[in-house]
Amino acid sequence: MPAAASSLVFRPSKLPAGRVGVPYKVVVHLSVAGHDPTFGKDVSDYYVACFGADKTGAFQDDCKRLPPGIAVKPYRDGTCSPPLQRPVCFEFAGKPRKAGTYVFQLYVPDVNSAAARGIATTFKLLVKPF
Repeated sequence: MPAAASSLVFRPSKLPAGRVGVPYKVVVHLSVAGHDPTFGKDVSDYYVACFGADKTGAFQDDCKRLPPGIAVKPYRDGTCSPPLQRPVCFEFAGKPRKAGTYVFQLYVPDVNSAAARGIATTFKLLVKPF
C-alpha cells in the first residue's frame, strides 16, 4: 500500500448490511488527520468514484458491482467539507433490489502524488432478503 494510502481514513471502513426493499443510507467520511484530503494542497476538486483495477492493473468501472438500487454520490451536511477543515463525505444510498454479497472498489485521488492514479479501497455490502 502506498504511504499516502495509510493516511487516508474511511469512517465507517465497513458497511452495515442492508435488506431488499428497505431504504439504505450510509454516509462515509474520508479524511486525512480529520480534514478534507485537499486541505493545504493546491487541488481544486476532490471526488470519490466507482473505479477499481482489474487483474492487469487497468481501470474498470465498479459501479456495476454495486447492489442494484444502490448508488454512490457526494454528501454534504454540517459535518462534511466544505470548509476543508472537515472530511470529504459521500454516501451509499438507495433501495436494494437484489439479495447477495457485493464487493466493489472506490477510487480516491492521491493528493500527495502527481501520478494519474489514486488510491482504491475495497468495500463489501451484504444485502439480505426481505
